[in-house]
Amino acid sequence: MYAYIKGSLEMKLNDAIIVEAGGIGYKVYMAQNAIDKVRKYR
Repeated sequence: MYAYIKGSLEMKLNDAIIVEAGGIGYKVYMAQNAIDKVRKYR
């Protein structure tokens, strides 16, 4: 299990987000209300 992942938000799905860090895409499962609060920073 990971404590945190620092990277760029690549995609928002219904049940998860995809974060790219170090050339690897991490799929992070989250509740929908938490996903709605995530903003894309670039």
